[in-house]
Amino acid sequence: MGKKKEERWISAQEATQILSGKAGRTIDRTYIGSLVRAGKVEVRRVDGRTNEYKASDVENYVVKPRSKQKTVESPSMEEEAA
Repeated sequence: MGKKKEERWISAQEATQILSGKAGRTIDRTYIGSLVRAGKVEVRRVDGRTNEYKASDVENYVVKPRSKQKTVESPSMEEEAA
């Protein structure tokens, strides 16, 4: 029978570096937590403060491009006076 490949686990810092490199922009550390909550990346708790993230999940995740928010223009002072 085949030998099961052992999973590699990485720190939050490593995860954000990988995601930032793939996205072409800086990805904040908190983003990895939202991926965990969404079930996109598996987490392994090391202790009360330290988590490790499944490297294959991070490497396979595609960061979505930022959406451009529509700005709501406020009425100008001239329109308010009318």
